[in-house]
Amino acid sequence: MIKFACAPGPDPAEIRLNTIGQWNWQYSGQWVSWTVDVPEAGLYALDFRVRQNFYRGMNATRSLLINGEIQFAEARQLEFGYKSDWYIMTPRQDDRTPYLFYFDEGINEITLEVSLGEMARTLRAVEEVV
Repeated sequence: MIKFACAPGPDPAEIRLNTIGQWNWQYSGQWVSWTVDVPEAGLYALDFRVRQNFYRGMNATRSLLINGEIQFAEARQLEFGYKSDWYIMTPRQDDRTPYLFYFDEGINEITLEVSLGEMARTLRAVEEVV
């Protein structure tokens, strides 16, 4: 008989992850929101800790709304690339400069909404053929 020993980890009841995904968050129009308390009005870059391991070889596309509004066209189709591990995704321009989002002082709402992105054209074409 082989025995494996390892250091005890945290009690599973004490582990809390703020995760959304897979079957729970895949249809166009579904969304999730967070409220944030911003100390000073201004432009801020955002980082998301993500793991997009659902669509192998594809990107998951989300629209980013701040206080119910998409602030610029690029925020309508943010792509989250496939990777089996967790990573930090910072919405960026092609030159790697982070996009800046305007927040009012006080409570603000950040919303990510499932969108079809570039797949919308393909799906429309398939629907027409069918």
